[in-house]
Amino acid sequence: MNYDPKVKVTFGALVDTIIPYTPRLAYGQGAIQTVGGLYSHVDEYLIWSLDHLLLNVPLASPTTELLNIAAG
Repeated sequence: MNYDPKVKVTFGALVDTIIPYTPRLAYGQGAIQTVGGLYSHVDEYLIWSLDHLLLNVPLASPTTELLNIAAG
């Protein structure tokens, strides 16, 4: 997927914050708990979904702006 780097970085940061890579959880809860959202490409799925599934209007870039303003 070739997206604007700003969009990719912003959604990557969002996904990594919500679903972080947590290797310590693998010991007590199983290996499935280790994998983070970035490894599973959840950020790319969110970008693609916002650009293709909702009202046929690309929303990933405007959402990126809102997320960056909120993080500001």
